[in-house]
Amino acid sequence: MSKFDDIFGEYYDPEGTSGDEYAKAKLNQKRIRQRKAQQNKLNEVGEVPPPSQEILRLREEYINDFVRLHREVFPDSTGLKPFGEKQEKSIYFGQDVFHQGGRLLKLEPRGYAKTTRITNEGLAAALAGIQKYVVIICSNQEKAEEILDSIKTEIYNNDKLEELYPGTIASFRHIDDIPQKARYQTYGGERTYLYWGSKTIRFPVIKYIYTDENGEEREEYEKSSGAFIEVRPMSNTKGLHKKIKAGPDAGKVLRPTLFLIDDPQTHDDAKSETNVRTIISRIKRDALRGGSHSKRASAIMSITPVCPGDVAWHFEKNEQAWEFIKYKMLEHYPINHDWWMNDYASVYLNYDRSVRGDRTRAALEARKLVEENYEMAHEDAVVTWDHAYAWDEEPQTEISPVQHAYNIILDDGIEDFEYECQCNTEYGLYEEGETIHAPVAQIQQKTLPYRRNILPQRTSKLVAHIDVNKDILSYAIVCSPDPIEPHCVDYGTFPKQPGLFSKRNMIVPLNRLYPHHKDYREILYLAVKDLIETLATRTFIREDGVEVSLDTIGVDIRYEQQYIGKAIKESNYKSLVTPCSGAFVGPDDDLLHEKAKADAIQVYENCYVYPNRDRTLDIFHYDANYFKTEIHRAFNIEAGLKGSLTLFGKEVEGDPCDPERHRVVGEHCNSERPERDVGKRTGKTRVVWKEKMHQPDNEFFDNLTNCYALLFKEGLSQQLDPKSKEQDDKDKKMDMQSFIRNQNKDRQLM
Repeated sequence: MSKFDDIFGEYYDPEGTSGDEYAKAKLNQKRIRQRKAQQNKLNEVGEVPPPSQEILRLREEYINDFVRLHREVFPDSTGLKPFGEKQEKSIYFGQDVFHQGGRLLKLEPRGYAKTTRITNEGLAAALAGIQKYVVIICSNQEKAEEILDSIKTEIYNNDKLEELYPGTIASFRHIDDIPQKARYQTYGGERTYLYWGSKTIRFPVIKYIYTDENGEEREEYEKSSGAFIEVRPMSNTKGLHKKIKAGPDAGKVLRPTLFLIDDPQTHDDAKSETNVRTIISRIKRDALRGGSHSKRASAIMSITPVCPGDVAWHFEKNEQAWEFIKYKMLEHYPINHDWWMNDYASVYLNYDRSVRGDRTRAALEARKLVEENYEMAHEDAVVTWDHAYAWDEEPQTEISPVQHAYNIILDDGIEDFEYECQCNTEYGLYEEGETIHAPVAQIQQKTLPYRRNILPQRTSKLVAHIDVNKDILSYAIVCSPDPIEPHCVDYGTFPKQPGLFSKRNMIVPLNRLYPHHKDYREILYLAVKDLIETLATRTFIREDGVEVSLDTIGVDIRYEQQYIGKAIKESNYKSLVTPCSGAFVGPDDDLLHEKAKADAIQVYENCYVYPNRDRTLDIFHYDANYFKTEIHRAFNIEAGLKGSLTLFGKEVEGDPCDPERHRVVGEHCNSERPERDVGKRTGKTRVVWKEKMHQPDNEFFDNLTNCYALLFKEGLSQQLDPKSKEQDDKDKKMDMQSFIRNQNKDRQLM
């Protein structure tokens, strides 16, 4: 039966009509050679002129100016509208990571093209050869593949990329989005080893032949030859590596050089402490440890916060190795905020949801209202991107980013706006108007011009507290007048640690001081006894020259209580020592002073003293949540005012006050986050402190908290003398305010 030959354009009989077997074999060999030549012709990309010197210079300019890169190379995606000042700052931050390495966290409003920007930058970096193995990580595989599809779309449709990288882009386009055609592709007769998969792109090996000034030919590879862009879900980032098959680095094993992490958490993940810790661990251990030691992997994480304590919160607050850029949609609300929330809202929301087109009618009327009152409505407003509004809708109902912001607030609520558009990682933690959490910088700067161990003249009580860990003891010493206005005169570790310490990586652990003892509990027993004696025998100088000793030394007794209790009981200074135990009091729990047992030795506000089981120690129980909140509130009160907590300012007389020395205190105090929990049983609200990460370094936070509670035990008060005229006037004023509020409630009910 005859068959059609697509090469010669004729029919032939594969069985042959001639009896000459030799002639038939020769004909078949000829046909095979012709088919192979035709196939090679189809596999060949074709002759592409090498880039000119002008193009090479233009490449260099773009890769050194990412803002211009977006504007001119990606005009149909990230170059549609000019960037705002904060966006440009974010882009240049990222550019430094692409060129110099590092780790960068980008907290930017939703819809500011942050994902498209970093993926376009990743593509440009691979084409330019400054990053050889880029891994894009998303919360799931589906989202990751969507990002790779967007990169493929740029490769196939962006003519500017073809102009800058002609051989590489021609090779990609040659396969016509058919991965199988990449297998035998050639460029200049040599295989390109291009790979075009759903999860990975391997850039073709392109070799240009140049003729130099002497007329001699020389070879030069494209810098992107053999580079990889790969996408992965958050759950699969460990052990990534590729082997280079051809080009100047053929045979080498390549590990990731840059991770682009795009919103690695879902809403469900963000609200689960276990999932958050898992994601953090995967980023730090699975991904970032995947780079080589000779060239550490860099990372850029683009993320929008979801709730307090999520992945965005952790990396902003707790990862010092990460730089971060953070900005809001509205840097400053307009002065006429009430007009937007009342007059404008009454027009914008005045529609019947059951009537077709009525919502659009109301939106158009609201736009007209804004146009008529534009100057007044926008007074004092500061936006970060002039094009963050619906300018491309039909009909156009918005004319400014400020109007767009208020439409989001009115449509979706303030909570969505604060997280999605303002990147407010602390929204919802506190009641409106209250300030609880003190950031690191605030704590560092709360110093008085006293040197270490010098007490203010008004000092009434001086207390210390020892926090106990397996490998280290830490302590803080705090003085205060009455009412409480605490001042930290000293803090430190035993044994003393060089530089910033971490209990996960002790440089000088306790067993170094007691080399003849193997049991860590015996070492703790000896160390606690020694530190109690050291503190008890110290004297401090008050401003007026008077020598002062400690009134009490608190010791955390929750860890290895048997051995710590033994150290206290056998100390020569046990009369000075107060065993301490912090208690968790939640919104459904009674306050400690309300539920203290009838035979409690002493009862104070939010704390009490009660003997242990065998009545050999009187243990001071205190509400840890309450006093941690008081510590942060005290750091937020201006120095010199009642209740303010301050730190010593100098090491020795004559030195300037250097807030940087207190960074460790600020970081320890920020190792936990406050949340206002609502009780399921009682409906009461209460601030509860939760760890930001597993096993945080919070020793000085615990020590200051305990010292604050011990000041209560020593009889100091947070209030003025209740018998004073000032307090009587204050109480009368509060009574009148309560009366007026009750009257107003009664009128509303009538």
